[in-house]
Amino acid sequence: MKNLSTIAIFAASILITAPALGGEFLAPAWWGLGDTGTTYQQWDFLTAGTGNVPDIGRMTDGTTLPDPTLSVTPPAFVTGSGNFYSFSGPYSVETDIPNYGSGAGTHVIVQTSASMNPDPNAGGPASVYLDSLRIEDGAGSVLPGGANADALQESLVTTTISSGPSGDVTVEWLIWEFYLPGHAGDFQIVSDSIIHSSFYEARVDTAIASVAYPITPIPEPATMLMVGMTTLLLRRRR
Repeated sequence: MKNLSTIAIFAASILITAPALGGEFLAPAWWGLGDTGTTYQQWDFLTAGTGNVPDIGRMTDGTTLPDPTLSVTPPAFVTGSGNFYSFSGPYSVETDIPNYGSGAGTHVIVQTSASMNPDPNAGGPASVYLDSLRIEDGAGSVLPGGANADALQESLVTTTISSGPSGDVTVEWLIWEFYLPGHAGDFQIVSDSIIHSSFYEARVDTAIASVAYPITPIPEPATMLMVGMTTLLLRRRR
C-alpha cells in the first residue's frame, strides 16, 4: 500500500543559518519507545559528511547496541547550519542502523525533513525522492522487503514554510514504512536527494516483529493538525 501526495511549490537554495522548520516527526503507532526489541534514533543537526551519531534520540529496550550513523555522498557536503547540501548534482544519504540480530523480522519506519527544489524530470518539486529510498545489507544488496517497490507506505506527511536569509523555503516531511521478513540484523537505509535540496533531519524507528504491523494512512497536509498517525507526537528538541 502506498499513499503518495505531492505539492507543487517553490523551494530555495542553501541556507546560511538554519531556519525554524516548524514540523514534527511522528512516533510509531504500534509500539512505544523503549519497548522490547525496538530502537529509536533521530538526527537534528549534522556536523560532518560521515559518521553523524544521533543528537536527539537514541533509545533501545536497554540492550547495548553500537551507535547508528548518518552520512552523505559527494557532491554533497555538510554546511555550517547543520544540514547536507549540494549545488552541483543529486546526492545520496546513507544511514547505518544496528539491530538486534535475532527475530522473525523487522518493521522499519523512516522519516526525513528536507527542503524542496524544482525538478524538471519529475514534473514538479522534490526533496528526497520518494521512489528512491531502499534498505540494504552491509554489502549494498537490497534486503527482501527493503526494495522501494516493497514499501508498505511512502507518504508526504506535511510541508512547512520556513524563513531564512535567502528567503522562504518549503520543507517536506516524508515517511516510509517497510517490513523485512526474516531479517533482524543490522541494515543500511539509502535515499537520493535532488540538487539544491537541503537535508535537515532524519528519524528511524524499528521493531522486531513476526509480521508487518497494520499501516495507519497518513492524512493529507491540510488535515495534519486534526488527525495524526498516533496520539503521541514526539516533539523535536532544538
